[in-house]
Amino acid sequence: MKQKYTTTLAMAKKPNQLTMPKVHSSLCVLSLSLPVLALSNQALAEETTYELDTLQVEERTLDTNPYAEAGAPYKAKISGDKRHVKDLAETPQTISVLTQTQIRDSGKTDLKDVLAAQPGITLGTGENGNAFGDRYIIRGHEARSDIFVDGLRDPGMTTRESFATEQIEITKGPSATFAGRGSTGGAVNSISKQASTEYDFNKADASIGSDNYRRVSLDSNQRINDEFAVRANVMHSYKEVPDRDPAEKERNGVALSGVYANDNGLKLVADYYHLNAKDKPDLGTYIIPDGRPVSDLEPYAQDEDFLDSKVDAFTFRAEKEINEKLSVQNTLRYGTTENGYVVTGARGTTRAATDPTAPGEDTVSLSTHQGYQDVEYVANQFNVYFDTSIADRTHQFVASVEYSDMSVDNGV
Repeated sequence: MKQKYTTTLAMAKKPNQLTMPKVHSSLCVLSLSLPVLALSNQALAEETTYELDTLQVEERTLDTNPYAEAGAPYKAKISGDKRHVKDLAETPQTISVLTQTQIRDSGKTDLKDVLAAQPGITLGTGENGNAFGDRYIIRGHEARSDIFVDGLRDPGMTTRESFATEQIEITKGPSATFAGRGSTGGAVNSISKQASTEYDFNKADASIGSDNYRRVSLDSNQRINDEFAVRANVMHSYKEVPDRDPAEKERNGVALSGVYANDNGLKLVADYYHLNAKDKPDLGTYIIPDGRPVSDLEPYAQDEDFLDSKVDAFTFRAEKEINEKLSVQNTLRYGTTENGYVVTGARGTTRAATDPTAPGEDTVSLSTHQGYQDVEYVANQFNVYFDTSIADRTHQFVASVEYSDMSVDNGV
């Protein structure tokens, strides 16, 4: 059994002020009673009272997820997709949300490992010639094209990591309004960590374990001034598959974010995401004709096997609040993904009756799977949000227009 030990260091501060984790302070109501000077005795007896509104100041130093409930890091309050205009509890959809605290505490890092533990989701593993990479099946329906990052489709059969993920939102059931008409079983939307002008913080995570396991990550948010901030996430991870040498996994990633927000309702966000994943996969065992899996199959992965994924994505988002009722948002993304593999699989066979060593005996044969997929894409999404009152009821409208252009190159 693999043993893993993790250490987390976190420091956060407001500008010119050091804060302690999860400190909540509030300013109580102040009442000032001042005598009013007048010529009459009656006026002297009267008092004028001034009551100040209650001001509550909350520090979110350890849990910096802006979408989670304050003081409850496992509970997501709102969606990272602004098109969900209501709190999640008031949204009439089946949406399961995993916050960054839940993901970290689970000990899982790859998105497919996180989703494999969720009810209603299974993983595909290259059946019937399908490309290797992250392939999800939600409620029995193919969902490998229904993976989104910050509300925009994330194409390509690649490896996806969670080091730069704020929370994961899993929508089950048809969701054509948000994910297109093909999302029959559901969709997965990963919300990225973005820079914030609310605070400064530095978080470092380091883990070591058996089978040469190591993982180091850094999350740093720096507030430049009241309107501008930057954030950087850096990660390195490596581990061997226990007792299955030479199977191994390596991840290297960086995510950079900058935000500008002013008092006139303008907000600009720029992101860059890079991940390089290198695996020597162990494809596991197989099922023999009577329906039982082979339980004692020796490691058969070859030293030359590889499954390499590379992702680069640039995103620019502009938001403008025109007035209290009307706001607009535009998101532009350009990205490339590369996924290539040559891997070895195992399957059962029967020796020929004329075999001189073991005629007619069950044995193992090896098979090779190989291929690549390169994707280049650009997407732009424009949203309009309009709130109004009709018949004494508040109504919230969202109108969206999206354009995408994807170029896919497949080969072996």
